[in-house]
Amino acid sequence: MHQLQTISLLSPINIIFEKLLYNRLYTYLELNSLLSSYGFRMGLSTTLAVYDMQENILQNLEKDFITCTIFCDLSEAFDTTDHDVLLWKLDNFFGIRDLPLKLLASYLQG
Repeated sequence: MHQLQTISLLSPINIIFEKLLYNRLYTYLELNSLLSSYGFRMGLSTTLAVYDMQENILQNLEKDFITCTIFCDLSEAFDTTDHDVLLWKLDNFFGIRDLPLKLLASYLQG
């Protein structure tokens, strides 16, 4: 069995801090139902998303509803995200304020 090797530019204390911040943020988003149904979440694969989409299309066809899908490639979305807009949305839409928001801003700004 091979172990994955990672190279990190963060100090061990920063790695621990990053994991703590992630866990707190993820728990907050999960408890407040602010996460999408699929995408980068344990147990929610893209295969399951395709299956659900197929089921919805079939149900709509049976009801004679018009159905449309739009697919977007967001593989590099974070690299092109305006950090100021992201921070504004975290504050105004997700209720992440004060120290947690300042920590995320500091992290995003290097």
